[in-house]
Amino acid sequence: QASRLQHLCIFLTQPLADPTMAVGIFYSLVDIQQPQTENWQCLGMLSNTKPSCIFRVKPTQASESVVMEIGLSLE
Repeated sequence: QASRLQHLCIFLTQPLADPTMAVGIFYSLVDIQQPQTENWQCLGMLSNTKPSCIFRVKPTQASESVVMEIGLSLE
């Protein structure tokens, strides 16, 4: 249930091959009963100098049919 989620912990298990790159962390809330256009929100980023982070998330949709999708972007 995405509505009960409060924190999300994400970490790199290995250093990035290129130290100038970073991984962007995004999330989207999707109601599986009424799929709509996804609305991606940026949480932050991880890099070799910051390989882990605890992100605070506040899902606004309280329905039990809402799931959270996580997206990663290597930049």
